[in-house]
Amino acid sequence: IKTRFVHIDGVPHLYLVNLRKEADLVYLKGPYARGRDLIGGRDVEFPMLVEPLTPMIVRLDIPEDWVAPTVLPELPPSVPTIPVTPLAPLVPGSGDA
Repeated sequence: IKTRFVHIDGVPHLYLVNLRKEADLVYLKGPYARGRDLIGGRDVEFPMLVEPLTPMIVRLDIPEDWVAPTVLPELPPSVPTIPVTPLAPLVPGSGDA
């Protein structure tokens, strides 16, 4: 199972896909347990059985009693960081090919 967790405009989203040949049970650790699958157009709740090769982008519901941390934890010095550089759009026919 491959996953990515991101915040988009302050709303948590989870991308996941089961790359195995059989369905597998997926659990989430943390405050999130349910949300809306934006690809499949259905409400989902974890733990849940995820079918093979079924990508999902789940807009997660934030529990009412959850309080966001005010300070993000520091990364240990051994964890490498990668700078992010914005990419310029490539316009076909602009001579940059």
